Amino acid sequence: LDTELQEKEHDRAVMSNEHCSSRLLSAEEVSSLRDFLSPLFSRIRIVVYLRRQDDFVVSTYSTGIKSGRTTPLSFPKPPRIRARYDYWDLLERWCGVFGRENIVCRKFEKQSLSGGELLTDFLSVIGCDGSAAWQYPGNVNSSLDARALEFLRLMNLQLTPDKRPPRLIPKLEALSDGPLIDLSPADRGQLMKQLRDSNTLVAETYFGGRRTDSDDPLFAPRSDKRERICRVKLRSEDAVSIAARLLSMDPPRGRRRGRKLAFETDSISQA
Repeated sequence: LDTELQEKEHDRAVMSNEHCSSRLLSAEEVSSLRDFLSPLFSRIRIVVYLRRQDDFVVSTYSTGIKSGRTTPLSFPKPPRIRARYDYWDLLERWCGVFGRENIVCRKFEKQSLSGGELLTDFLSVIGCDGSAAWQYPGNVNSSLDARALEFLRLMNLQLTPDKRPPRLIPKLEALSDGPLIDLSPADRGQLMKQLRDSNTLVAETYFGGRRTDSDDPLFAPRSDKRERICRVKLRSEDAVSIAARLLSMDPPRGRRRGRKLAFETDSISQA
């Protein structure tokens, strides 16, 4: 890294890693990162985007399934809530190492983002010209509907991610047109109630006060009105239908040797 930074003149460097929030869980671990970076930079600022926690739980589950997770969606256990969803605890850990004046806290919700778009907002935060000819990647992490997500979860029981058919997830995204998986309304309410004190402290410290127009002191009411379900049971005919649609996306081009598609009838009946 030192060599790369010396290769050309620069006035800032940007590093992005979502795992900093979920893997560095002690002040000592955060301090280790600071000690590594401090000799290279005159000032270090931390930019953090906070997402409404009930949405974040479901998003985390979806990402986990795409990465190979096999367990169904469930209410997070207390240690998990503290480690991943208690934002006051998270911010205090980083403030204690880098100083509150170097923490830039933003909300990951459309109405709070500059131009209503994450990358535009981030460019403004780090002082880059948002009107420059940036190449935006578009949405590269679309939601799978509940059936497609359950199909993938069951497939994970049989195949590790590196053994999956090519471009499986983009294909599942393309055919996802049903309701999304979600926590139950009761579980959502319970989670946000447990985190209310934490969110209040964040709202008052970083955003000028708590909200009075929402069910939460920090975040706006949920705005995503897509249909959602709390449980999904994939029938054998559903699994076959999804598999058939996936196969139809790749019409055969000539004979392919050495590649076989096998269905395990026991697995389908269990689905």
